[in-house]
Amino acid sequence: MRRKILAANWKMNMRRDEAKSLLSSINKMKIKDGREEIIFVPSVYLEMCENALKDTNACYGVQNVYSKEKGAFTGEISALQVKDFGAKYVLVGHSERRTIFNEDGDFLNEKIKMILSAGLTPVLCVGEPLSERENKTYEAYLYKELKEAMSGVSIEDAKNIIYAYEPIWAIGTGKTAKIGEIKKTLEFLRNTLDYMYDGVKEDVHLLYGGSVNKENIDEIINTDHVDGVLVGGASLKVDDWERILNCEVK
Repeated sequence: MRRKILAANWKMNMRRDEAKSLLSSINKMKIKDGREEIIFVPSVYLEMCENALKDTNACYGVQNVYSKEKGAFTGEISALQVKDFGAKYVLVGHSERRTIFNEDGDFLNEKIKMILSAGLTPVLCVGEPLSERENKTYEAYLYKELKEAMSGVSIEDAKNIIYAYEPIWAIGTGKTAKIGEIKKTLEFLRNTLDYMYDGVKEDVHLLYGGSVNKENIDEIINTDHVDGVLVGGASLKVDDWERILNCEVK
């Protein structure tokens, strides 16, 4: 049975004292066997994570790195730099990066290869806008995102990447995809990855993200093909995050 991954994306939230307080609370939280907790923090809080979470089972990562190892790239950080602070995971391809910063498939592919070469695990986000969902063209849209981002990635690396389905129309809107939509779309993604990399179907981990909260977590986490969740706003609240960590897995 694949482990359940419970991942928090803080985005550009939390002042220093707020982050310190939340990490202190996370330090005290218990997580059940067969689950993995990942906290994606703003990079300025990496050292704080290194100290606050060192005696816990919680892992942490960053929301972005650059596609090069080092050099004259003012304002950017590298995968090796975040690794030095104990980070294990990196988000790649979140719709906010794609739309606000115009990150395309080729650039994301470069990032993924750099992250892998640094010995870190990419969490690749894919997701369609509402128009693609309504026009029933979302499968072609998602396939294109996967194909571009994964070009030249080996089968062994493909097994180690975590894939997060986050429909753009459900991110930060309060709208959650229907359970049937989640199941069908993640099944499509699993089959697509198996088509691209023969035999990986049972190895890859698929997450759902999009207005996940303490009220809907139990239903979502027990949906076929869902190996975990990527949580935004609800991960910023102590009680909500603890409830999500302790969701009922059947």
